[in-house]
Amino acid sequence: VILIVFSVDFPVSLGNVQDKWYPEVAHFCEGTPLILVGTKIDLRREDQTRRMLAAQGQAPVTAEQGSAVAKEIGAKYIECSAKTGVGVQDVFNLALRESMKGRWGKMVKQRRCVVV
Repeated sequence: VILIVFSVDFPVSLGNVQDKWYPEVAHFCEGTPLILVGTKIDLRREDQTRRMLAAQGQAPVTAEQGSAVAKEIGAKYIECSAKTGVGVQDVFNLALRESMKGRWGKMVKQRRCVVV
């Protein structure tokens, strides 16, 4: 499983997912499950962040925008905030679930060591 991470308070980072990181992953890790992770979601509603981005003609990345990019690149989408702890465990749980799936999306039953 590969986690591609971007920050919702830095819209350019979502653009980098499409322009830089996904092409690298697609080239070198074809067929590997992808998860797109939006981080710093606590800043999405912070006034200072919104003002700073507005001064540059931008806004925080919405969940819908992140989800749309994830769909384009064939990834699952999830968001979290390390500051508040919201969604952090969910990121790891999703990565673990995706790593346990076989090629056709079924859970693998055989015993194996999984490093997360």
